[in-house]
Amino acid sequence: MAALLLLNEFHPIQRKLFWTEGPQDYFQTDLVEADVPNPDVTGVSLGRCLYRFWTLGDILTAVIKAGFTIVRLDEHPDRTDSTIPGSFTLLALA
Repeated sequence: MAALLLLNEFHPIQRKLFWTEGPQDYFQTDLVEADVPNPDVTGVSLGRCLYRFWTLGDILTAVIKAGFTIVRLDEHPDRTDSTIPGSFTLLALA
């Protein structure tokens, strides 16, 4: 039986370059301490945690090493600036 992987996620460029607490360096692999995302509109901090930011190459390599074959990768424009990627969708089969 074949396994299907369908992943839709923010494009790594978003979190690495445009998130104010992010590393501002697309290739940085060090952990970054920042607030836990709060879905509540009050914006009250839920505490701090450590983040590790991945490049698109890191993500694709992990998928391949897990035994998947990439069928399709689509990058979608950012909602406010259509000249940069905002998210991506990956389809892979194993």
